[in-house]
Amino acid sequence: IATMAAVVTPQGFAAAPQVAAEHYADTRAHIENLISQYLWAFDTQDDDAFARLFAKDGEVVMTGAAIEKPIVFHGHEQLRAFIDMMRKRTQMPEHAELQFSPNIHHTANLVLTVDGNKASSKLYWFTVRRGANVDQITLPNPNPSFFASLGRYEQEYVKQNGQWMFKRVTIAEMGNAPAASADSAKR
Repeated sequence: IATMAAVVTPQGFAAAPQVAAEHYADTRAHIENLISQYLWAFDTQDDDAFARLFAKDGEVVMTGAAIEKPIVFHGHEQLRAFIDMMRKRTQMPEHAELQFSPNIHHTANLVLTVDGNKASSKLYWFTVRRGANVDQITLPNPNPSFFASLGRYEQEYVKQNGQWMFKRVTIAEMGNAPAASADSAKR
């Protein structure tokens, strides 16, 4: 039995190489778990756990409306620095007791293409922020949560020593030209 993975493009569906159904299902399960580990490491701001999810030459590319040109964090040392940067960006005095960010990341609509020991995916992300400042939002709840941001991930994976790892994660805020996000970082 074989199955076709498909990638959705603005022009429609593009077929990916045929992959045995069992192999595809197993690979998808491993990659979904990798994505979950990424989200937990990101939200708990565990820089070591975050870096371990990437190949040695792995990278995070940040793009967005407020970012003039893509910012690239390449290799484990810079990936740790990325989490440190995010930690400083999200530190809020009212969350001093928390061991993790006030943001909780969620993902949806994973489209995965597998080709041997390489894979790629596109998926949406959004964050919910816990415990807003009183001047940011007024609700009867003293510890409200609200929708904070959204975008999409474009991810590349590589299987090394039997383990799936991130090769590249492009974080694009909605509104960016997705095709330019990863390519422009190479220039």
